[in-house]
Amino acid sequence: MEESNGTIEELSGDLSRYIETRIEHAKLTGISTGIELSAQTLGAILLVLLFLIGYFCFICGLAFFLGAKLGGTSMGFLMLSGIHLLLFIIVLVLRNTLIIHPFREKMIKLFFKK
Repeated sequence: MEESNGTIEELSGDLSRYIETRIEHAKLTGISTGIELSAQTLGAILLVLLFLIGYFCFICGLAFFLGAKLGGTSMGFLMLSGIHLLLFIIVLVLRNTLIIHPFREKMIKLFFKK
C-alpha cells in the first residue's frame, strides 16, 4: 500500500507542476501576443501620422496652386474640400469592406499567430 501511496503522491505532484507550467505558458503567450499587437499598432500609428503630415502639406500646396489657376485661393480650397467630402462619403458607405473586415482579419492573424 505504501508503494501505491507514493506513486499517487508523485502523480499528484506531477499534475500540479504540469498545471502550473501550462498556466505560466499561457501567461507568457498572452504577454508575447500583447507586445506584438502593441508594437504593430504603434508602428501603424506612426506611419499614419507621417502620411497625414505629408498629405496635409500636399493638399495645401495643391489648393494654393488650384486657387492661383482659378483666380482665388478660396476656390482651390473649396474644390479640394468637395473632393474630400466625396471621398468621405465613399469610404463611409464602403467602410465594412475597405476598413473593418481587413483590420479584423489582420488583428486575428496577429493574435492567433503561432
